[in-house]
Amino acid sequence: MKMKLLALGIITMILTLSACGGDNNIESDIEDNQNTQDEVENNNENNEDNGNNAEENGQSTAAMNIEEELNNVNEFYKQTKYPSNFKKDGVEESFVIMDFDGEVVYIVKDHRYLVGEEDGISVHSIRSDVATHHTGGTSGIKDDAEFVDFGDDVEEVKDGVFANRQQVRWIDKDDGYFYKFSFGQPDEMVEAYDKMEVQGHGFIALEDFMDRMLIPEIAPEGYKPFFVEYKHTKVLFPDPYRTQLEIVYRNADDKKIHFNVYGGFDDISDAYYRGNTNETFGDIDVLLTTAKLEFEHDDLVYEIDFGSADDETIEKFTENLLID
Repeated sequence: MKMKLLALGIITMILTLSACGGDNNIESDIEDNQNTQDEVENNNENNEDNGNNAEENGQSTAAMNIEEELNNVNEFYKQTKYPSNFKKDGVEESFVIMDFDGEVVYIVKDHRYLVGEEDGISVHSIRSDVATHHTGGTSGIKDDAEFVDFGDDVEEVKDGVFANRQQVRWIDKDDGYFYKFSFGQPDEMVEAYDKMEVQGHGFIALEDFMDRMLIPEIAPEGYKPFFVEYKHTKVLFPDPYRTQLEIVYRNADDKKIHFNVYGGFDDISDAYYRGNTNETFGDIDVLLTTAKLEFEHDDLVYEIDFGSADDETIEKFTENLLID
């Protein structure tokens, strides 16, 4: 009997985490404040509001400060609300930071189990998304009214609260943030709305991650950060790390550099990077190839894909990160 329950728990967890998203994408839907890395790549060509043509349009071109924004989004998460009948700590947490020509947007997400039920066994769970603005993926900030107009089957179930069988949405009257519940049972999602209270704590692993992480103080020459994605899960599935942070830099020609950091390994030797090195910067041995930099430092694994950046840009960014 115990083996059956254990098997059921594992299967339920796998299905739950599959619903919450895989390794390379924050699970989402563009119209609902959700953003995946694929959407970042696919929407940029038609995006007139995300800063591609900022210099031509005479708009602000100041780059966001990564460390400052990581602290800001953590403080934002503390101020958001969660349903108190679900566990205070999520089994999975994530966020997206996007910069629309100086207007920075935060979207924070978590997946929780009902109080009194064990993680991995419960079928009673809820996914909560909270955003500072309503956005259309990376295409820019959208009108507030569109947030609650998300389907023909949507009904106003309470004052200012809109729902169908898949989602519950509202713009909070106190903090003005955009809330959405999904992946829960319809009645439980509506009930959860009446039990909201202030979160009061930051992301589970973020502060420790930041303390150990080499955060780029200077962007690659000619590039600016415009998209940051963070994910943390308590469960090692399907990858060997629990925490990932990606910074995407972009230049005026829409060429991108992807800066990834991975942590939370039970055994860092399981990392995809196998520890090969061919150069040394400061006291850090790295593997530097034509367009990629990989290394391990303080139990974190770094993978920077420079795309089509030139050798000088790559070398200068690497020196700024590892030596200066």
